[in-house]
Amino acid sequence: MYQGMYVDGGDTMKKSKNLKVMLMCTVILLSALSGCGGKENGAANADYEYSDYVFDNDEAQYYMSNNSAAAETGYYYIANSPVYTTSYKFLYYFDMINKNSMPLCTKLNCEHNDESCDAYLSDDECVGRNIWYYNKRIYMIERTAEKDILVSYDRTGRDKRQENVLSVDGRSISGGNNNACVIHEKLYYILYSESSKFIYEVSIDKKETPKLLKEYKSENRKSDTIMLYGIGDYLYITIVKIFKDNTNDYIIESYNVLEDRLVSEFGYMSDGIQLQGMIYSWGFNSFYDENRNFYFVSISDQAYCLNKLNLDTKENTEIYTIDLSEDTGSRENYINLQGIDSKYLYLYERVDITVDDKAFNYEQMNYIYIIDTDGQLVDTVSMALNKQYIEENNLPEKSVGITIKFLGGDSRYLMLILGDYAVTGLELSHENIEKYKEAYINGPRIQKMPEVCVVGVLDKKNIGTGEFQWIKITP
Repeated sequence: MYQGMYVDGGDTMKKSKNLKVMLMCTVILLSALSGCGGKENGAANADYEYSDYVFDNDEAQYYMSNNSAAAETGYYYIANSPVYTTSYKFLYYFDMINKNSMPLCTKLNCEHNDESCDAYLSDDECVGRNIWYYNKRIYMIERTAEKDILVSYDRTGRDKRQENVLSVDGRSISGGNNNACVIHEKLYYILYSESSKFIYEVSIDKKETPKLLKEYKSENRKSDTIMLYGIGDYLYITIVKIFKDNTNDYIIESYNVLEDRLVSEFGYMSDGIQLQGMIYSWGFNSFYDENRNFYFVSISDQAYCLNKLNLDTKENTEIYTIDLSEDTGSRENYINLQGIDSKYLYLYERVDITVDDKAFNYEQMNYIYIIDTDGQLVDTVSMALNKQYIEENNLPEKSVGITIKFLGGDSRYLMLILGDYAVTGLELSHENIEKYKEAYINGPRIQKMPEVCVVGVLDKKNIGTGEFQWIKITP
């Protein structure tokens, strides 16, 4: 993954000067990351909003996406460079103490926008953009020509180690999300063959042979979709069975990892819960909590419904709805359940641009609804494009439907990665907007339009006050 340091040629004095600068870059990165060490290196004494927060590897982190991993005083996350035409991905670290973000790279004069950057990750180096942080190391799955392996790095993205071989009988992990998770020092993951899917368990930091938990055969169905979610002491296996007559069954199996046993099974067809409308995106935009509740969405012509299913009682409750009865567009397609933490669910609604008078109406808002686990609306984050910023910079007119590429964090911060350059409070810096204009407006027209990657965080201590201020951390 990382290819070491390079010093330009020249006389001895020039080499010495460059080496000093590069060592300074390394020291800065190491200093920023030192907060991950906890009390042993003094980070716990730092004066910042969450200096009293006690990080525990084994407590539920409520990762909203595998693209990020919470650490003692920050988040590791995967994102593109701020302006790009080729979708390279890089490993970044958000430092909560200093309120900034940086790629894990110490190269001198690196632009952090191509494969030469230390922080660059290929699709094979980080399968499915899955990363985890455990016992002060970063974990990811790497694919080689022969096998898939679990690898780890130190907090700076160096000191690479091969932890365990994951492939069994030549099988591989797919590149999508929800195919692996970490619970109590164990990695749980899915391997695929033509006719079956296999769930395996292996230690993340001790050498051992993967243990088969269960095989799922497709049998007479068209296909099965299987997703994994880890929270507390449980591995949840979310399954969609698609039959040849195009009917679906929706199943959840829960596995207690400490007791090494299957605890319960829920089946939509067999358990017959009360439900308004049709199940929507089972598993992909669905979440679990520590009380063995499953949150999922169903949609009817009348309402977008957020449901809460208890896996022990098999009782389903419709806890929050959005009225669609007077909708004139495709509003239901612009609402997504984005994540969960220990207190709240996060439902994002962007502007329905299928309604003509909304598409370029800059008064239209995009909303993040913050809902407690009983379905009470606690707060709303309003988001809009900055029309004045767009006009002042002579930028092309944009649809007001703001796209969230990623929503993550834990109980401390809400982290967003956006694909828009002019969101109020998260506008691209002057330097980055000039790069965008050079690629799109001023420079020669290129085949691929430039894209942007904007990163911001909100402090969750403000939830319930109605007052939020974005912290811009786009590098």
